[in-house]
Order: sequence, then C-alpha cells, then structure tokens
Amino acid sequence: MLLPTSAYVDREELYKQSRSLADAATAEAEKLKQVLLNLQQTQARWFLEKRLIAVGVGLVFLVLGSVNLVAHRSMTRLTASTNGMERTYSTLASLAKILAIATDVEVRLENAELTSELSAIEDGEGVGAITPEVAILRQAVLPDAAQQSRLDLLEPLLSQRINSLQQTLPPPQSRVSDRPLQQRIQQVIGEMEQVERSRLQQWETQAAESVRSIFLINVGGILLSAALLVWVYYLLHRQINERQQVEVALFEANSQLEIEVQERSAELAQTKEISDLKQRLFSMVSHEFRTPLSTILLSTQLLSGSSEDWAEEKKRKNLSRIQSAAKTLAQLLNDILTLNRAEAGKLEFRPELLDLEPFCQQIVEEMQLSTGRTQIEFTKYGYSTQVNLDSKLLHSILTNLLSNAAKYSPPDSIVLLSLIYNPGSVVFQVKDYGIGIPPEDQQRIYETFYRSKNVGDIAGTGLGLAVVKTCVDLHGGLVAVTSAIATGTTFTVTLPQ
Repeated sequence: MLLPTSAYVDREELYKQSRSLADAATAEAEKLKQVLLNLQQTQARWFLEKRLIAVGVGLVFLVLGSVNLVAHRSMTRLTASTNGMERTYSTLASLAKILAIATDVEVRLENAELTSELSAIEDGEGVGAITPEVAILRQAVLPDAAQQSRLDLLEPLLSQRINSLQQTLPPPQSRVSDRPLQQRIQQVIGEMEQVERSRLQQWETQAAESVRSIFLINVGGILLSAALLVWVYYLLHRQINERQQVEVALFEANSQLEIEVQERSAELAQTKEISDLKQRLFSMVSHEFRTPLSTILLSTQLLSGSSEDWAEEKKRKNLSRIQSAAKTLAQLLNDILTLNRAEAGKLEFRPELLDLEPFCQQIVEEMQLSTGRTQIEFTKYGYSTQVNLDSKLLHSILTNLLSNAAKYSPPDSIVLLSLIYNPGSVVFQVKDYGIGIPPEDQQRIYETFYRSKNVGDIAGTGLGLAVVKTCVDLHGGLVAVTSAIATGTTFTVTLPQ
C-alpha cells in the first residue's frame, strides 16, 4: 500500500533536519579540532619562547656582570692613573723645590753680607731643607729604576754642593769653579722633570681613556640590557595575550560543546519521546480501530446473510451500530489529523460569524445520537449574538468535551453544556457527574496520549483533551478544569469574540 504524499514530505524533511544537524555537529567538531590544533602549535611556540625568555634573562645578567667587570677594571686603571699622577706631581714638586733651594742659596751667597747672611747660611737655613726633600724624592721615584739611577747620580752632586756651600764664604774665583757642578745638578733635575712630565702626560691619557671606557661600557650595557628586557617583555606580553585568547577560545568551544551536548541530549530525549508516542499511537490505533471495524464487519455480515428474515427494528439496530462505529473511526481520524496538522504548523484559524445557540444544539443532537444518551442538556445565558469563531475548531472542542463527559459518567447521569455570553468573550462549560480527575493528573491531562489513573477499563485514546487545548490556543482562549473524585468534572472554555 502506498503511503500518503505527506508521509514522503515528512520523511524528506526529517532527513534534511537530520542532515543539517549532522553537518552542524561536524562543523563544530572541525572547529574544536582546529582550536586544539592551534593550541598544540601555540604551546610548542610557547615552549620555545620560554627558552628564549630564559636565555634573554640570562643574557641580561651576563651583560650586567660583564659591564660591572669591565667597569671595575677601568676603575682600577683610573685609580692607578690617579695615584700615578699624584706621585708624579709629588716628584715634580720635590725636584722644583730642590732646584729652587739650590738656586736661592746661590743667589743669597752672591748678595750676602759678611756677618749676618753667612752665619744664617752656615746655620743651615735653606741648605738644611734639601736633605728631607731628597728623601721624599727617593720615596716618590722608588718604583722607577731609571729615576732611581738619576737620583743616585743627583744625590752626591747635591752633597758636594751642600759641603761647598757650608764652608766659609768662598772667594769669587772659587764660586766660578762651582758653576759646572751647579749646571750638572740642574741638568740631572731637568732630565728627571722631563721624564716625570712625560709620565704625567701618559697618566692623564690613561685616565681619560678609562673615564671614556667606563662611560661607553655603562651606556652600551644599559642600552643592550634595555633592548633585551624589551624583547623579553614583548615575548611575555604576547604569551599572556595569546593565553587569554586561547582561554577565551577554549571557554567558547567548551560552552558551545556543552550547548551541543544539551541539544543532542534534548534531541535524543525528544526522539525517544517521539518513538514512545509512535509506539503508543500504533498500539492505540490498532486497539481503537479494531472494535469499530469488528462491529462494522459483524453487522454487515449479519445484514448480508439473513437480513430478509429480520424485522425492521433489528435491521435499524445493526445499521445504527455501523453508523456509530463509523463515526467513532471518523472522530479518531479527525483527532489524529488535527494534532498532526497542529504540530506541522498547518492547522489554520479561520474565524467566521457563527450563531452559537443553534450550533450548540446541533452538536448536542449529534452527541446524543453517537453516544446513545439523551441526558445531554443545553443551556444558554446572556444575550445571543453572533461571534467570530472557527466552526471546525469549535466543533472539535465541544464534541471532545461532551464525548469525554458522556464516556466517564454513569449511563443514567446528566451532562450539561452551558453557553454564556460575556462582554468581549464567550464561555462554554461542560459539566458531568462522573468519576472525576485526580488532582495529581489535572496538570497533565492536556498531554498527548495521557490518561488519568482512575479510568480503569474505559476505552479511550488520550487525544481528546490535547485536541481541545490545541484548538483553544488557536482561538487565543483559555481552558480550565475543576474536578473531584467520584463527584464530577467541569471544563470551562473561554474564547474571545
């Protein structure tokens, strides 16, 4: 048997949805895989950068240590240059003083008066000061062997000159004979001064080079250390930013994955629920269709076999059974199609002007015929007026409510249908005095295939109230229930005009 065209459409749509979900899941998996791959590559680069950062920090300490070492050496040279300059200045001062003393005594001898000046010179004024200066000079030139040799040559000349000056005032021709000695002393002192001045210039040059070297080394070390620190800071800053970006990406991927898991779990639960609903639907259809079809089959067999010998009353009774079974099947199919169209979004709300009083009376008559009960009463309250409602949806609402009221009530009890006109709305009430609905079931009675626990062996599909709720929602109305066990149930449907 061929399936209806809608079945093919539903299957194709289901396949498209499944394919779309699978593609979305594959895309999310690829995205997460790419994120993890990028993370692995980034971690490998981070490991290399960690080593580079360690090398950079080590180079900074090495540069600083090298700068301090070279600066220490330069400071040592500068100190040595300063000490050498001081020593050279001291040597030059001593030589200048010795030469000044010797020259001063010579001048004083030439201009001295016989009594006072000579006695002063003999007492050692001027001449006696040369010996301490010679001792200071020897101490100053101690590290220099060449200067020591010159001092060894100068010292006897000075001693000879001192001995000559400490004698009584010599005659002029004797002083003339001392001129070569005096010139020799001045020559030796001049040589020593020349050597010390040359050495002083060397010390000054070395000191200037040491100062310049210290400045250049410090500046170069600071610049190089700053460059290394900036490089290390750049690597650290980039790693921190990348770590934050990776954390955000992982958080988003994890959140998306959790959402996908929740969606898949919801879809799995929905699929399981749909599977359960299908199983219940097949079970219900097979059960609910079997009884009416068996009734129809049996009645038609009886009518076709021996209907000629039957009375008209018996024939009408069998025909009535066939009609009732056919109406039951039609109502069941109508409920299933209504829910199916509602779930597919194809159930439309088409309002039209209705005169509700004859409409309700007609439904009551139909239900009396279909249920075989005459205790269905209709009552109207308020001023009659035409309202804009969907006749097909309203027919489904009232027939399902009246059918349930008759089904779950004793055969001799009354079912009441009330029509109440209010400003801006119209109210339908269906009241029975049947088995009632347990309080714990009243929140779920509008679910598809759900039936109360106290229905016992009463046949039913669990679709009627689901159809009622769907049709009321399409009208933008409300449905409410009040019920008590073994007392009865009242359904109140409020629809806007």
